[in-house]
Amino acid sequence: MTFCKSFLFLVCLASFAAIESVSAQEEPHAPLEVGDVLESIELQDLDGALRSLPARGADCKLTAVCFFGVGCPISKLYAPKLEALAKEFTPRGVQFLGVDSNRQDDIEDIRKFAERGGLGFPLIRDEGNRLADRLGAIRCTEVFVVDSKGRLRFHGAVDDQYTLESGMAAGKGKAHPEKLFLHDALAALLEGRTPPVETTVAPGCHIGRFERSDPHARVTFYRDVEPILQRRCQDCHRPGEIGPFPLLTWEDAAGWGKMIAEVVAERRMPPWQADPNFGHWANDRSLRPQEKQTLLDWVAAGMPAGNVADRPHPRSFAKGWRMGKPDVVLTMPEPFTVPADGQIPYHHVLIDPGFKEDRWVSGIEIRPGAREVVHHIMLFLIDLEHLDPEKWYEEFDGGKNGYFALMVPGEAPSVFPDGMAKRIPAGHQIIMTIHYQPVGRATTDQSRIGLRFAKRPPKYEVFTEAACQDDLLVVPPHAKRRIFSSFRFERDTMILSFTPHMHYRGRAFEYEAHYPSEVHLEGPIRLDGLRADVRPRFSFDEKTGILRGMGHISRAVLEMLLERVDSERDKEALHRLQAASRSEVLLRVSNYDFGWQNTYTLAEPKLMPKGTLLVCFGDFDNTTENPWLTKEMAGRQVRWGLQSTDEMMIGYFDEYFPDGSRTPQRARRR
Repeated sequence: MTFCKSFLFLVCLASFAAIESVSAQEEPHAPLEVGDVLESIELQDLDGALRSLPARGADCKLTAVCFFGVGCPISKLYAPKLEALAKEFTPRGVQFLGVDSNRQDDIEDIRKFAERGGLGFPLIRDEGNRLADRLGAIRCTEVFVVDSKGRLRFHGAVDDQYTLESGMAAGKGKAHPEKLFLHDALAALLEGRTPPVETTVAPGCHIGRFERSDPHARVTFYRDVEPILQRRCQDCHRPGEIGPFPLLTWEDAAGWGKMIAEVVAERRMPPWQADPNFGHWANDRSLRPQEKQTLLDWVAAGMPAGNVADRPHPRSFAKGWRMGKPDVVLTMPEPFTVPADGQIPYHHVLIDPGFKEDRWVSGIEIRPGAREVVHHIMLFLIDLEHLDPEKWYEEFDGGKNGYFALMVPGEAPSVFPDGMAKRIPAGHQIIMTIHYQPVGRATTDQSRIGLRFAKRPPKYEVFTEAACQDDLLVVPPHAKRRIFSSFRFERDTMILSFTPHMHYRGRAFEYEAHYPSEVHLEGPIRLDGLRADVRPRFSFDEKTGILRGMGHISRAVLEMLLERVDSERDKEALHRLQAASRSEVLLRVSNYDFGWQNTYTLAEPKLMPKGTLLVCFGDFDNTTENPWLTKEMAGRQVRWGLQSTDEMMIGYFDEYFPDGSRTPQRARRR
């Protein structure tokens, strides 16, 4: 049997004794470029036999060296793609070789990764980054194709489905690839042609290299970095949570140092998109400038550990339910199998809690059964006793009128302050609406809901309302659009939090409060013909002559109004109205990310006086500049719809009424 054939059935593991000795033996190598020749390198397989790369053997025409990382989310997504390519091209003389150069991944990690990803081709643990350094590999999804003479013929990404950001934004990426870089390169080379694309930028995480640390660094892990990770990162980056890898120890963090520096510098992590110039938030996860600089300085210094005596006490995390033991646990009646890939329609599950009387809920925690495939879950309440079971979907209505509870990546359970709770009316059912995202392998989920009951009826009932736009939500092909929705408060209302919601085309979101003011006019004023975003802010009572406005009146809007009155006294009144007008930006999300649908909880509840108009603005990008869209998606008109490939424009917010009212107000959508 030739080396190439036998190599396909071996799991290769480099086993060099110490990093220092490897570094001393190896001279630095310049990264290979297409056309360069890879010097022969020997790798030690599981049986201790030395093997060489490039492979020898008449039937080995090409070798595809595929880098991966156990904790890299995009590596997990590309594993089944690479296995499919291996099955297609191995019979044609292409050897596939998987290489893990991450310092933080051990042999057992690699074996589990191969088993979960269904990889049948050999894997190498590149101890000391020998092969990665020789080739110049940077990221965990890079592929290098060399011919039988060792000449590099292709270097880059498998395809264009994911970008550099995709690995750290849960659920993001094109619906399908449009350019098959690796497939097309292999096909061309086997036919004696030059690949149509020889070099691309690969997505994914930085390879976790061993690096020399500065012994005199002023920033060390135990003293300076670990406290930041405890405050900002470990809620998600620990076993069982949404973070794709843990950040609990120096060994964890050092392996991900380069990746930490990249996502911190680009403000992709922690996932917090609120503009710091507006609002104060109880759950603010963003890094302070000094924290950010500390992390960057630590990585630049080679990730020094420092003195272990400086280490802070490890954080303790609640086992099981984060909010504490629930009073009731509700489970999906049947498990749901999430396929390895593809677009999955929202999955709806009906759960009967069996409550014979109203129940006041002070804490809600939704726990996915398979967290890696659950993007988000929304809960809605319906009364099937007075509703045709076949028409429950109409009551759900896509969440246009709010929801009962929500679970999104990285968010804490919903625990309401003392004296506040949500109500589940007697006899009501719970609809669990789940958005699943494939992770490269078939996975089974059976999510649960934990409810904690208030000890007594609360002083204030909490409602989740929505400023929603559906009828006017139209984004033409190859276009960018700003769309608005509004909600008029019919009584004094206290706001607790905001949750903006859009889909793949959503790029920015803003909540504005337009506070009420009014003047008396002697004559009538025509409000028809005002701009669509201006008209909802004004009303005129012909009987009393009262003109009411909501929010700041700009000079341009004032000119529109002045053109609609005749008397000088009314013009003076309009000037007084402008002087008294006031608006406020409550939340601005300049870089909305569907992968992280944050809830922004106010540090202090915010009063919306009766008559205030809440206006939400959403910016949508339906062009190929949007990295999440294929040409096909950008080429069609988009309207309201439940699927992520459709769109939504909803400004959710939690509210209660200071007078203790328990009758919800409904949105007036324009």
